[in-house]
Amino acid sequence: MPELWSNIVFEHNDISVDFFRLDRAETIAKTYIEQSSPHLITVKASLANLFHTPILDVMTSSSDRWKIAEFYGYEKDSIQKLLGVKSRVPHLQELTLRRIACTEECDAFENAPSLKRLILRDLLYDSVDSSGFQWNISMLKLPWSQIMYLTLETAMPFTSFESILRWTSSLVSLDVQDLILDVETTREKLSTDIVDSITLPAATTLFIHGRYAAPILQPLNLPNLESLYIHFGRNVHPSIPDQSLGYIADLIKRSSCIVRTLTISGTPDPMQVMGIIRAIPSLDKVRLNFEPESIQGSIFEMLHSIDNVHLTW
Repeated sequence: MPELWSNIVFEHNDISVDFFRLDRAETIAKTYIEQSSPHLITVKASLANLFHTPILDVMTSSSDRWKIAEFYGYEKDSIQKLLGVKSRVPHLQELTLRRIACTEECDAFENAPSLKRLILRDLLYDSVDSSGFQWNISMLKLPWSQIMYLTLETAMPFTSFESILRWTSSLVSLDVQDLILDVETTREKLSTDIVDSITLPAATTLFIHGRYAAPILQPLNLPNLESLYIHFGRNVHPSIPDQSLGYIADLIKRSSCIVRTLTISGTPDPMQVMGIIRAIPSLDKVRLNFEPESIQGSIFEMLHSIDNVHLTW
């Protein structure tokens, strides 16, 4: 029975502030923690208001058994409620942080020796909001150098993205297909500075969004890249030229990498697909996962003309 409980995710984002219901939820949390022992567990929790503190106390008491954890912030410094788990998450392998911001050092997960996968979503990023506070990504203390799988699904300034890349030198997989770099800070950085190359020697897999590829790819050097995943969303500004092909080609050339597998999804332009494939001569396999409106007979005829490439869709 304990192993069955260990697969339950206790999520309490919408628990009413009604004290009877809150007390009942706390009892459920205690039961979950007790019944799952001694197995590793998955935890999802909201940090949004103080009424959840008793439940968080119950859950943090079991932090030495956390394997996967996901926390929702929704207000600045809410992650500080987790300071009690500092140096008490020896088995934590995957961490998701959503809508967090730190005006002071947030080091609850700084010592997490097993942490390999990090997902950052919808950060309240380095900017001044309507209440006047601002923060810097350096306030978020994590064992960045040991992270192997990184997913960024958020908006952030170019400088924050650049810092994260420099800290995560052990990356094997980088997923930035839902990363949006702040336009003003990115334009300022790219127009005034020479962007230093950032080498990720262990990275073999890259996920990008085709229409936002240019500034994201500009600093990267991936000498061991083997698999490239490109998603093309609908182009809401068709009058704006898409320059992603050039940046993808530059990445391949700059990195001197041998990319074997290319996966393209979404609604790409057929000629764009052909251009990307021709820019990567080392390809063995191309996977196509197009949305119906972008499937055209002509593209398949063109693709079949490419030698030594196995196509699947």
